[in-house]
Amino acid sequence: MLSTTMLCTLCGGNFSLDEPIWSCLACGSLLELRLQLTDLPAYEWSAIVSAARGSFPAPGIWRHAGLIPVNAMDPVTLGEGNTPVIPLRTLGLRLGLPHLYAKMECLSPPVPSRTGAPP
Repeated sequence: MLSTTMLCTLCGGNFSLDEPIWSCLACGSLLELRLQLTDLPAYEWSAIVSAARGSFPAPGIWRHAGLIPVNAMDPVTLGEGNTPVIPLRTLGLRLGLPHLYAKMECLSPPVPSRTGAPP
């Protein structure tokens, strides 16, 4: 069984998707979508994810549309998502972090989005 709720990133408040809210009613912080699978073995979870990814072949966050309870037939997007991550080998070695990476945010949309730069 798949259940979906919204969880406050600051105070942990839990809200139903039936509530049309964008921020926590208790503290005003951001909400994140929380997907929870219960009583499913790993192979069934893998099948659900594979089927969901194939249901909407789009880049960015919308490639997961089959996993979230939204109407993705006409998604609103600024082109966000799929920002490349590059290895910082020289800096990583100097800092003792051989697997140091950074996102190339310069390739993000030129306007602030909820997934990138703050408003």
